[in-house]
Amino acid sequence: MAEMRVVGVGSGSTVAQRVLVLGTRQHDLAPDRYLVLWIGEAEAAAIEMEQRRVTPPRPATHQLIAQVIMALGHELAEVRVVALCDEVFHAELAMRSGAVVSARPSDAVAIALHSRVPIMATRELLDQAAVPSLAGITLVRASPPAPSEPRRQAATEEQEIERFRSFLESVRPEDFDPS
Repeated sequence: MAEMRVVGVGSGSTVAQRVLVLGTRQHDLAPDRYLVLWIGEAEAAAIEMEQRRVTPPRPATHQLIAQVIMALGHELAEVRVVALCDEVFHAELAMRSGAVVSARPSDAVAIALHSRVPIMATRELLDQAAVPSLAGITLVRASPPAPSEPRRQAATEEQEIERFRSFLESVRPEDFDPS
């Protein structure tokens, strides 16, 4: 498993669909690799809300799920992006007890950001679906670096954002067809 970070959520000028980009953390793999996932507008909004640490007056669905997990006596250990089947990514919520719950990656990422747990991806999935660079990518919004990360990473993330912005300007759903 490789630890991932949310590089950003964006949308392309030619595509109405939102995109979530996860990148490997530099201490796990070098060079960085990226998973580009098509997500819904509601899921994009939930992820962006968690990136900005906005607390709505009533719990959003991902916040409700995190609260239910705790109320049932479980503790979320991590979320895992585990597979790509028929062009659909699959994820899991992994509890400290060993219980595992299937989830959509966009929901899992929103829950992970809310619960502040690691986002992981299998190395097999990275080998299958990761892209090696963000050349040509356009990013609409990105998460700020965590306070514990060095300041130099902020500059690196700004470069990634610029590459992501360029990418989203030219990306089409057909670009991710594995055939």
